[in-house]
Amino acid sequence: MQNLKGKIWMEILKEDQSKLLKSARAIDASTGNDIRTVGECTIDFEGSNFSIAGFMTEDGEIIIDGTAEFYNPID
Repeated sequence: MQNLKGKIWMEILKEDQSKLLKSARAIDASTGNDIRTVGECTIDFEGSNFSIAGFMTEDGEIIIDGTAEFYNPID
């Protein structure tokens, strides 16, 4: 997938959103560990160099606000 740094979630195609969500991993940004609790989190995408802010629901669903911006967590 192309470099999405600086792009907004709602700017990318629904097809690309779906692909990304299949490789999404909700983590605690301060520890890098997977989260299993409800609340705000960082979403990393396996095999990519970008992340985005998200939210984990009680059902384990990842929600990304349409205005969330992709960033490189290493920068």
